Amino acid sequence: MKEPSKFYSYLDEENFFKWMQSIPAVNLIEREGHHLVITLIDQDIEEMDLRDLIAVFARYQIDMGDLKKFADTEHGEWINNPDAYWYCSIFG
Repeated sequence: MKEPSKFYSYLDEENFFKWMQSIPAVNLIEREGHHLVITLIDQDIEEMDLRDLIAVFARYQIDMGDLKKFADTEHGEWINNPDAYWYCSIFG
């Protein structure tokens, strides 16, 4: 996933990386110029990990479109909720 980094202070950026690194589903975070590449583990991820990813992406205004792939997994029932705050961000 490539996303623009948007940080308002040094601590804001530091807290983003700490939060992302605390999510077990996150395998790697790298910088590519002014973008971040976020690599998730290849296996199925836990519901709480996915919920945390949605929260981080919402907080930092990261495009959630790549999370659409989880709609066809065991998470489909709750992630496809049109009343959820993330629904439009993921499904457009």
